[in-house]
Order: sequence, then C-alpha cells, then structure tokens
Amino acid sequence: MGDVRQEIALYNKSTIEILYRIILGGGIMRRVVVDMQNALFADAISSALKNFDSDFSVYQSEAPEQTTEMCFDIQANVLIMEVTAYTPWKLEERMKIRDEVKAQLPNCKIVLVVDENTEKKLADKVRQAKKDGLVDNFIYGSVSSTYLSAVIDTL
Repeated sequence: MGDVRQEIALYNKSTIEILYRIILGGGIMRRVVVDMQNALFADAISSALKNFDSDFSVYQSEAPEQTTEMCFDIQANVLIMEVTAYTPWKLEERMKIRDEVKAQLPNCKIVLVVDENTEKKLADKVRQAKKDGLVDNFIYGSVSSTYLSAVIDTL
C-alpha cells in the first residue's frame, strides 16, 4: 500500500484531481478556449475562470486562425471570442469560426465578448446574433470578471 501512495505522490495536484473526479464520479472538467485580441484581457479572463471554479480547464488561443483547431484538439465545451471592428476579430470572421466549431462540436457553447462603449453598433449586432440563436451568450467588456465567470458556469 505504501508503494501506491508514493506513486500517487509523484503525480501533480491537477492529475490527482482529475483521477479523483473520474474514479469517484466527481464533476467533469469543462474545457474553455479563450480567443481575445488583447492578451492581457485573455489572461484576466483565464485567471477569473480558474479562480471561480477549479473545474474549468482554460486554454488561450494565440491567434484566431488557431482557434478552431484548438477547440477540436481539446474537445472544447465553451469558446469565448472577442469581437472588434478589426480583422481578424470582426463579427463575420467570428461567425465563420463558430460555424466550423459547431459542425464538429455541436454542444460547444459560443460566447462573444464586445466592448459596448467604443463599439455600440457592433454590440447591437452581437446582441442580435444572440437573439437569432447564432451564439449561446454574449458579454459586454465592461462586466466584472466574477459576472463573466458566473455566466460561463451556467452554460
């Protein structure tokens, strides 16, 4: 029995948590991909999600052209994408990524983040995308990290 304990001690904490959840039927890790124009904002969202709930496993896409493949590779449960007025973060480009992801991962939730203060018309278009059922939710950039985390938790 002592040998088993020593072997388990070699695993890092997150590996043990995952094994614990699998063996004892605990919560399932939710895989979240974050694709933001601003790396600092992406880091803040990632930290907020991890601090809110340890069941979140957060991955940051370094470029929009990598996002779809990252979602496929990790079998993402949630994709959070920032929408701006500039390529490659335009709404049309985000909807293309959404279509590609949903084609292979139909249960992946899509959440758009938009700055409602500087991009009022764009924020209206994002809100309409939610009304039209194209995305699962949207969040204004001005909301608190706690609120954002709570919204993602409910998906």
